[in-house]
Amino acid sequence: MIKINKAAIYHRPGNQFSYSDFDNFINIQINTQRDDIKSIYLYYGDPNDFNGGEWSYRKLSLSLEGQSKLHAYWTTKVNTEHYRLRYYFELIDLDSNVFYYD
Repeated sequence: MIKINKAAIYHRPGNQFSYSDFDNFINIQINTQRDDIKSIYLYYGDPNDFNGGEWSYRKLSLSLEGQSKLHAYWTTKVNTEHYRLRYYFELIDLDSNVFYYD
């Protein structure tokens, strides 16, 4: 059974949780409940890149950048070739249960 506090997960594209800083780099942030998640992976790629009918993507781990009393802040930076990005998250809790979030 998944024990992740889904109500504490927060990510919103297009604001401070997903923004471009320079060139083709996009900064991605997601917040979770403190001490709820062991690791987070980002699956990302060009939304128009398909190979044999399957979406072509890459997998990248997020870093735990900080914590408050209630939340954990996870971030990463990805390079986009064509200024467009499709992505979703894989969250793994302390018991190794997996939850996908987009």
